[in-house]
Amino acid sequence: MKWIKKWWKTVAVISVMVVVLMMFYYYRVKPQANQERASRVVSASEEQIENCDRFSGKKVMEQTIRADKNHISSFNLMFRKTSDEEMDDPVQVEFLYKQTGEVIKTWKIDSKDIHEYEYQYFPFEQPVCDTYNKYFVIRVTTGNLGIISPAVTNYDAYEGGVNTDSVENNNIDMVYVLQESNSFLKIIYVFFSCVVLMGTIGFAVLLVYKNKKLENYFLVLGLTWGCMFTVLFPPGTAPDEHAHIATAYTDANKLLFREATDENGMVMVRESDAEISNINKVSLESWAYYFDKMTISGSQDAKAYDRGPLSGVSFVAHLPQALGVALGWLLHANAMITLYLGKIFGLLFYLVFGYFTVKWIPWGKMVIMIIMLFPMSLEMAGSFSYDCTVNALCFLMIAYTMKLIYEKKQVTWKDYTFLALLSAWMAPCKIAYVFVCGLVFAIPEKKTTNKVIARLGKSIVFAVGFLLVLVQRMTLLTNLVNSQSGTGVDAEISGFTLKKILLNPVNSVGMIFNTYFEQADYYFGTLIGQSLGWFQVNISWLVICGFAIVLLLALISEKENEQCMTGKQRILVLVLCAIMTGGIVLSMWLDFTPDYINYIAGVQGRYLLPFFPMLILSLKSRLFSVNKNINNALLISLFILEFLVTLGVWGYMVV
Repeated sequence: MKWIKKWWKTVAVISVMVVVLMMFYYYRVKPQANQERASRVVSASEEQIENCDRFSGKKVMEQTIRADKNHISSFNLMFRKTSDEEMDDPVQVEFLYKQTGEVIKTWKIDSKDIHEYEYQYFPFEQPVCDTYNKYFVIRVTTGNLGIISPAVTNYDAYEGGVNTDSVENNNIDMVYVLQESNSFLKIIYVFFSCVVLMGTIGFAVLLVYKNKKLENYFLVLGLTWGCMFTVLFPPGTAPDEHAHIATAYTDANKLLFREATDENGMVMVRESDAEISNINKVSLESWAYYFDKMTISGSQDAKAYDRGPLSGVSFVAHLPQALGVALGWLLHANAMITLYLGKIFGLLFYLVFGYFTVKWIPWGKMVIMIIMLFPMSLEMAGSFSYDCTVNALCFLMIAYTMKLIYEKKQVTWKDYTFLALLSAWMAPCKIAYVFVCGLVFAIPEKKTTNKVIARLGKSIVFAVGFLLVLVQRMTLLTNLVNSQSGTGVDAEISGFTLKKILLNPVNSVGMIFNTYFEQADYYFGTLIGQSLGWFQVNISWLVICGFAIVLLLALISEKENEQCMTGKQRILVLVLCAIMTGGIVLSMWLDFTPDYINYIAGVQGRYLLPFFPMLILSLKSRLFSVNKNINNALLISLFILEFLVTLGVWGYMVV
């Protein structure tokens, strides 16, 4: 009875979760999973379709096909019919392996069921699997191809795809559509459901046993929903991720002491890696493509990628992802598994650093945890973007610095050394965030036995990051400052220069003013995660506002620790945040904004994430507080909101 009393709520919640998952599958996923999707189309206009009279007297026509997907569920074949007279023999269609001649399936159609310019549908009972890069033949046999024949075109739609029984007609293609099923959605959804249920059970165990360590909740929530974001957003679908993938490949080569680039500056990879298409859109087609590639092996020979690495980026900016890629190469994993290893290593790096962030920060634990679990934060954590590294390092630096300010009784040179290492790793990745290191100046000098050590330690922490920025990103800084014409968004479009901004103060102030009215909701949405992927997957604003409300309640409800920043500390934090915001805005103004618009383009809310925790915590005040511990309610709300976000992604995919 005690067991039932203790666990009945958990069992009820899990039961509700199972019902919701089953209903979502039945009403949203299953209808799409049972449909088919065109994987190859050879089409033509009526003007391009050949007259079938030229095939009079012949009975057999064959089409050779090389499959570029790993399974075929059916195909459509267009027919021509020049006469309504019925033929004695049915039209026979066969699908067979070209190399062995083995017939996979045969269909027979009554001639009266065939009409002019009409597709006939040919399904397989079970999809033909393991078809990638293999050759197949569609063979059509009729009483007379001059009366009924497949529609053919001389339009060069498929390179080297056609063989017919007639030599003079060997440069034509049948008009056909190869199709594959969406059944892979069922496999992904089963995986999704299992991870969600395991996460729910782990979360429930922490609540039932009244675990008070928020870092443990962060691990469970981060693993559960981080895995989902890693799977639901394939490689290349985060902003500018292909450039980051190329850079991670470069770093992986360096880790393995291999040649990183060729003579043209292109990254050296395996042939199988180079064959992966640069898909940047979250869609059903991209899911199908990547799922298909998971089962296909490729050549391990070296080949140049189609792009070079990001210039001036620190080697350690993509270190977690590069380790994953290097492991994939060492294990001879296929290209897609290698890409996912890079994403998984990035996520694990983020979660480990996030765990210690929540553990070490003396107050504001719930606040910083919610920010680290924003949908946008998790998408970046499970991607190749160096935002994964930057965010994790900045969050940890803020947490450890606050630990020194508010909790640790004595600050030693070891503490400053640790912060200097974080600064050296983080600052060169993105220039503006070096000012996160400025928080060290809020550490009271009285906590260090020697004031000289205190001042020297703080200076070193900031100077290390600043000097590395100058060394590694000087070229970029020089280009931004000294640009004579403005880079704009395109080489042919004029942008802004620093001189143009300073000499036109009225217009410049107007640009800043207009930016608020034009982009404020966009910044808010892209900070939390309203536009995910490459800004195509829109999450409901109700869910996004839910995250904002939970964050606000967390800020005012820390009953167990009523610590707040002093006035001087608030001023320091606000100044640092203003400098970083200004640096981000200025860089986009100079590098991304054409001079024909009246607001600053290119700025995204996610750029504020690295210093957003200290900005929010600076707003905490004892004047606005809830004298009650509502952590459990906040955690449950956060879990539900994350679940709704992932269902929103699924809804986008299967609509």
